[in-house]
Amino acid sequence: MERTNLNILFFIRKNKEKQEATIFLRLTVNGERAEFGCRHCLYKAILVLLN
Repeated sequence: MERTNLNILFFIRKNKEKQEATIFLRLTVNGERAEFGCRHCLYKAILVLLN
């Protein structure tokens, strides 16, 4: 039986011009990577808490 590695990572990418940040999802399966924008944004009030 072949073993499969799966990694799931959520991260935030900031956009300083619009003062918002987008949540991204990175999936890695056996070393092959794919990124997806989750279409959810964090706005300035929340970004202040993250810094």
